[in-house]
Amino acid sequence: MNYIEKLFKQHPFIYYIGEKYYAFGAYTCYECDMRSITLKSRYEEYEQSINEELTDREAWKIFHKLVFKAECIRDKKGYCAEPQEEIKKFQFNDIEMQELKVQIDDYIAYWKKHSFSSFV
Repeated sequence: MNYIEKLFKQHPFIYYIGEKYYAFGAYTCYECDMRSITLKSRYEEYEQSINEELTDREAWKIFHKLVFKAECIRDKKGYCAEPQEEIKKFQFNDIEMQELKVQIDDYIAYWKKHSFSSFV
């Protein structure tokens, strides 16, 4: 399975690519509106927590803030029926696609490390 398929089978989540934030996941493919005053700090909190030793509950609180934000964006803009086609509109270059792949791997590793399947 390729990274783009994995991306759009996951819960909606926030990704940072090319100095912009995006909401990607199941039925979600949008650039984030930067009027959110908490988006940057929540994403940075998540990034910092990747290599920290946290309880599963602490990690879930951090992770879920970004899931919730991405779901709010999806709910506001509507469900994206063809996210694999929509992502092409952003015209990410090879470096940006590699960064997205790294972030997808981080998402999956974080999910597994903290046993989030018991939280959903």
